[in-house]
Amino acid sequence: MYSIRVLVRFADMDALAHVNNAIYHTFLEEARIGLMNSLGIFRDPGKPGIAWILARTEIDFRSPAVYGDALAVTARVGELRNRSFDMFHRITRERDNQLMAEARAVLVCLDYASNKSVQIPETWREKLGTAAA
Repeated sequence: MYSIRVLVRFADMDALAHVNNAIYHTFLEEARIGLMNSLGIFRDPGKPGIAWILARTEIDFRSPAVYGDALAVTARVGELRNRSFDMFHRITRERDNQLMAEARAVLVCLDYASNKSVQIPETWREKLGTAAA
């Protein structure tokens, strides 16, 4: 499992004095990209070749995060399919391990030249397998 630390900024807050729901997507994205970088399979999607594209996310909000909270955002690989895979996330508050949110993302392997999904390369599949739980 891969984990990053996020400090909630004032800019992350909404009018109701908690982290805006859209900001959670940014937290999850940072963890996803960090995991891919750590596996050596993240690449600039603006360059030719294949890369990942986010096809779906879903978030279950459990408790509101507020300004100053230090959050742990985890990412782990779930089911690997031919052209896509699941990634699961948890966001917890560090000081008391309170669960703030749980999420699932579906990532697709995309050939940017053809704009079509392609099979996950075997070398990437092996690396993703090491991040599965």
